[in-house]
Amino acid sequence: MATYLDLDGFKELTVLPALFVDEVETAQSGWVDAQLDYWSRWIDSRLRKRYASPFAAHDATPPTPLAVQGWLARLVSLRLMLRRGVDSSDLQFEVIHADYLEAKAEIQASCPTY
Repeated sequence: MATYLDLDGFKELTVLPALFVDEVETAQSGWVDAQLDYWSRWIDSRLRKRYASPFAAHDATPPTPLAVQGWLARLVSLRLMLRRGVDSSDLQFEVIHADYLEAKAEIQASCPTY
């Protein structure tokens, strides 16, 4: 299975500050990569119903579709906030949570259950 973003690629696409990503990675080395791998596989499990997935890894030619990378960044961003710790009434958390739910819905809509 391919992981569609590495740590640097995730930092480029997430709306979270790179400092948040670095804090979590420093506290538990490899956690962000594990999440990127887990959610890449989750995306594959949904999309393989209709598409030839897994797609190529993030650094391959042709590259992974940007939409897939965006979905992955949106999914992992919420998990990273939860791992770092956040006040659930924080407006930024609410926006990122809504973005997470929207990304999941977009993926699921791409491949409805037959």
